[in-house]
Amino acid sequence: GYEHISICPKPDVRLGFAKCGIKTRHGELSVKWSIEKEYTRYELDIPCGTQAVLTLPSGKTAELSAGKYIFIE
Repeated sequence: GYEHISICPKPDVRLGFAKCGIKTRHGELSVKWSIEKEYTRYELDIPCGTQAVLTLPSGKTAELSAGKYIFIE
């Protein structure tokens, strides 16, 4: 359960923002995105004992270990 996580957000201007989370046996996993005037902001909280691969709409990828992250695109 949730040791390896794939995160592929798909922002939509009709929504403006989205936030979701799930409680795993390792802790809370949460992802939030918001569309600002000139960029999209992504906030992620990856629980201890897990690894995640983030794939942004631009194709940029990042391998993430436990922690809090912010990406601007």
